[in-house]
Amino acid sequence: MKPIGRNETCYCGSGKKYKKCCIQKDELQKKNSMASHGNVIQFPGSTRPPESQYSLDQMMETISDMLIWKSEAYKEVAEIFVSRLHRNYSLHHGQARQFVFNLTTNWHQFSSEIEPKFRKSGGFAGALEYMAAINLSVDTTQKELAIQHAVSEGTLSRCFAQLFDYMRHNGLLPGDSPITHPSESRQQGFSLKEGEEQMRAITELLNAQNFQSSAEAQAFLDKLMRDGSPKPINNQASRAQQARELLITADREPNSKKRIELAKQAMKLDPGNADIYLIYSQEAKTVRDALHYAKLGMEAAKTSLGADFFKENTGHFWGLIETRPFMRAKFAYAQLLQEEDNDKDAASQYEELLTLCPNDNLGVRYELLAIYLNQNELKLAQQLFDEHEEHTTNVLYDRLVLEYLKNGISDRLAPLASAARKANPYVIAYVTGQKKLSRMQNDYITAGDESEAENYAYSHRKLWIKPELAKLRAWLKQQQ
Repeated sequence: MKPIGRNETCYCGSGKKYKKCCIQKDELQKKNSMASHGNVIQFPGSTRPPESQYSLDQMMETISDMLIWKSEAYKEVAEIFVSRLHRNYSLHHGQARQFVFNLTTNWHQFSSEIEPKFRKSGGFAGALEYMAAINLSVDTTQKELAIQHAVSEGTLSRCFAQLFDYMRHNGLLPGDSPITHPSESRQQGFSLKEGEEQMRAITELLNAQNFQSSAEAQAFLDKLMRDGSPKPINNQASRAQQARELLITADREPNSKKRIELAKQAMKLDPGNADIYLIYSQEAKTVRDALHYAKLGMEAAKTSLGADFFKENTGHFWGLIETRPFMRAKFAYAQLLQEEDNDKDAASQYEELLTLCPNDNLGVRYELLAIYLNQNELKLAQQLFDEHEEHTTNVLYDRLVLEYLKNGISDRLAPLASAARKANPYVIAYVTGQKKLSRMQNDYITAGDESEAENYAYSHRKLWIKPELAKLRAWLKQQQ
């Protein structure tokens, strides 16, 4: 077949010139193929084709040295994706490794042309992994991969939809690919907001009854559960309920523009619902914009609930369904403040959340504890330990730090170090600098293993590098 010219229309059907479309991918494939096979001659009579040799080292070299990336963030996505595929999947066959290579070059083309904006690499890295998992017949879900890549399921799904639409439009999907569009294949699970809607309906029904005993009330609840999802007494949905239903749909919508449109519709119905602003925050292109929308959500919900509501119900938030959008917005706002290294203001938000909900259903205490220790707020840290008794890796190593900051190298340090080491022995190598943190912080975290250790060391990196902990780091090394 006659070679295609650089200025001719690309064979893939994109309508672009070959030099601006598939030429780079084809040249890379040709170069890697030549490097892989060299002067190897297939044994006469053999029917087995030579395997592709896209090893992890070769792929990483290609990503780092042979592809020109418009942003380091795009390059990092490729590195995370390739590293995870080679580490966690069976890529024994050349066809499988070829598919990984193709997806990587597709991501390069997509990122170069579309220039997507994102704050976390896990969305697109997880989307690429999901595409690979489907093609390799690996049993996994978007929800599972979202957890492993430290992003929401909605974020991963939206990234997947963008990649799919681009690849389909540009003819980059194999003809026999089992990958389908999210709208065609995504299973609709039972969301948190749907559960909250059921709780609202149950509460409404219970309040309308006149029970004579707790046994009678329990019998009523049992019947509700047998009969299925309860429906509101008033069949005419309120404007607020219509807004919440739009937000449930938005949570499942992979397309960013459609999510924002659903949020706009909900805004017209119930402008005091903080979950509306969270959608704008999640879709924001910068941390500053995300902070702006999260703060607007907090303020709107606070105005909607009213000052008297806060006075009467402080200490019982989250247990009341109507408080949850406000709590979600406030927690998101605090986390975004930490992204901007504003730990002081983040701590204030976390403290207010704990005042509103001492049971800490959102788990803000872990973030707050790290901030207290880093700021040398030892009394506040001790108080937080006393209020929430637990023996997780994070808490045990933080207790060790607190004891050292209070009393130095003392007899009480050894048993605390022993307990922490028993919970996770890998942490010490990271916090003492014996082992370096990788650039990729998106793996699934398992209690007691190295992924948890690296996650702890990364989230506490500001704390453990402080000069005040130099003697503790040296002491821990000696104890190994």
